[in-house]
Amino acid sequence: MENQDISINLKDTLDVKCDECENKYFTPTFEIRKLSALVSPNGQETMIPIQLFQCSKCGHVNEDFSN
Repeated sequence: MENQDISINLKDTLDVKCDECENKYFTPTFEIRKLSALVSPNGQETMIPIQLFQCSKCGHVNEDFSN
């Protein structure tokens, strides 16, 4: 498969805004999920970090970010 350079003009994109306060700035945050040792591939309880983005103004996490 060949590498293809794709050029994207930011003017062709849309702002993502907080569903609660319409702020357009976000900070990375993590949700931590626990995987039981019973279903873990290595038989050990495991903590799984999932990166999300929360509004930098009100702290809300848009539903689109957590699915």
